[in-house]
This record gives sequence, structure tokens and C-alpha cells, in this order.
Amino acid sequence: MKKIIKKITALVLSLTVLTSLAACGQQPANDDPSDVNNEVTQEPTPTEETEEVDGELILDYEEELQFAKHFGITRYKGGYVMFDTYILENVKYLLVPEGKSVPADLEEGTVVLQMPLNNFRFSSTSMVSLIDAIGGLDNITSVSTDKDGWYLDSVVERMEEGKIKFSGKYSEPDYEMLVSDGVQVDIDTTMLTYKPAVMEKYDELGIVYVVEASSREEHPLGRVEWVKLWGTMMGMEEEAYTFFDEQVSKFEEITAMDKLDVTAVSFYPSDENINVHYDNSYYGATTVHAGCEYILFDTDAEDTTSYAKMGMEDFYELAKDTDFMFSIANTQLYTMQDLIDYNPVFEDFKSVQNGNVYVFKSSFIQSAGDVVTAISEIRQVLEDPTIEETTTLYKLK
Repeated sequence: MKKIIKKITALVLSLTVLTSLAACGQQPANDDPSDVNNEVTQEPTPTEETEEVDGELILDYEEELQFAKHFGITRYKGGYVMFDTYILENVKYLLVPEGKSVPADLEEGTVVLQMPLNNFRFSSTSMVSLIDAIGGLDNITSVSTDKDGWYLDSVVERMEEGKIKFSGKYSEPDYEMLVSDGVQVDIDTTMLTYKPAVMEKYDELGIVYVVEASSREEHPLGRVEWVKLWGTMMGMEEEAYTFFDEQVSKFEEITAMDKLDVTAVSFYPSDENINVHYDNSYYGATTVHAGCEYILFDTDAEDTTSYAKMGMEDFYELAKDTDFMFSIANTQLYTMQDLIDYNPVFEDFKSVQNGNVYVFKSSFIQSAGDVVTAISEIRQVLEDPTIEETTTLYKLK
């Protein structure tokens, strides 16, 4: 009897639940979650929602950068973007989408840039290679390096055609040209901070300047990631992010290879000193990621993104038995004899005796977009020192 009562009670409860669900217009649960989702009204997509935002800053998200540490991007609904390069104190930049209003009550120090931005002056040569890589050179109208100082063929060609002008050195800009040409933004290096008179004149003339700090990035791909900022400013996010992802993918392929059983160091002679690149410097890290054992040295330096100065005696103790040495082009090293003429002690170095000294070509300093290629080519010569030249290296003979 008790079992019959329980069955009747369970039946009544089931009917009650079904009746309630029907009254609310809902469907009873089933095993296919897609059926339930199809019945639910979808919320507006972020694009539909943000297109309606105008004249106010409603946080969307903070950009998560993979390698770069010296700039930040914050995106707001409606397409508004705030960025900061952490160089100029209390200065941030707000990109206002075309046709949108400038938000009221912005923080003091906020520099407003109305999109579209397509008239740039670049005083940072290495960053121009990133613009070139994403097809954005049409947005650069002038530079602070004259034609003879460029190694990027695409830039030289445009300067010869008059599409890109030389508008004076970063320290002595041609202000009249910049104003008459309607330059919207000057992209400069941290060297500009040592020229306060230039910054004051820019402020007086209403020329916006952005100081980039890519040279301070510890990881080579940190420099490359700055392409995201330039792509965002030029309305070329898709091209910029695609290019960066491609570089990361290539980099991961190289670094996934087995580590090589060879040692290497990156250096260059200067006056009475030997400048040895830290493993976190651009040249040092590029060599490290090629898969060798990088020769390290003790240091108390706070900034390891550059180099340490050594006397020849200390450098000899550090690197005399190193398998490979890499130097840079502005040292006027074209043959092995040039290195020995600088200091005969180099004759006793293992890498010199074996002929394994390579030099980064002059074009490399302007080619942040080719850093992964350089890492790949360093790997190639470490594996096969019979290689005499690549797109970024040449061998001293």
C-alpha cells in the first residue's frame, strides 16, 4: 500500500512540474544543450553593442601583451582606445574613432588623437620596418633619417619618389615642414627626452609626439609586439596582429628545437673597451634563442638590455674558448684581419682560430620585423659554420 501511495505522489509531482514549465513558456531539460540555447534570445554581440557608444569611456578590456612590457593598450566600448608608452610622466593617448565625439572630463594629461591617423613622422627607424611588414608605409609621410642613412629598400624607394620626406633630425626637426604637411603624430625614440626644447616646440605648435621604448624590451619579440600599437593607431589591427602571430609561431618552431652543444657570445670593440651584450639585450637574446649556450658574466647592473664594458684582459678570460662570436656592423669589421688589427690578442681566441666570427649587417638595426629571421639564421650558422652569408649576417674571412 505504501509503495502505491509513493508512486501516486511521484506522478502528481511530475505533472505539477511539467504544468509549471509550460506556464512559463520553458522547455523541460533534455540531453541536447544546443536545443535549449536555440530557444534563448541571444544578447547583442560586442560589435552591435559598442557601435552605439559615443562620447563616453566604458571599459571593454585591457590588452594582454605576450612579450612587450613598455607599452599598454586599454580598449573601451565604441572603439575608443587608450595607450601609454610609460615614458612621458602623466601622459596617455586616447584614440577617438572617426565620427565619434571626444569624451568629456578626461584625465589631465590625456592627449586626444582623432582617427583616422594617416600622416606620421617616424624618428624611430627600427619601428618603420614593422610598419613596412604590415603594408602601412603609405601612412608615413616623413622621417628624421635622410635617404643615405636607410637600409630598408622600400623606404629608400619612397624617398626617391618623394612619398616620404626627410624632415630634419630628431634633435632639429623642420617644424615648418611638419606644420605645412599637417603631420598628425611624430613617433620618436627615448632620445627625444634629452631634447626638452624640441618637445616644448612640438607642444607650442600642437604636434603630437609619442616616445616609444621598444629598445628597452628584454625579449626580441617584445620589440616586434609594438606592431600592435602602430597597427591600432593606423587602423590596421588585423594586419598587425596577424603578422605578430606569424612571428611568434616561427619563433616557437625555432626554440622548440634541441639545444646545440656550442657556446657563443655577442660583443663589439669600441675604443679601448670591449662591449659585451647581456643575455637580455637585443643582440644577446637573439643569439640565446638560437639555441646555443650563451657565455654569461657576473653583473650588478640594473638594466641588462644593453651591454657591459670590459677591458681586453677580462674579455679574453670570458670568451677565449667560446665556439662562436657575433659582433655588429658599425664596428668597421669586414675581415678577420680587421679584428686582429684592433687587438692582436684576438688571434688566440678559439672562434677566431676556427673562423667562427659573424657580424650582424648594418640593416639589422633597422629591421625589428626581421628579428625572427635573424634568430633562424644564427641557428643555421651555429649548425653549419661553412655558411658565409645570410640576409642578416656575414662571416669574417
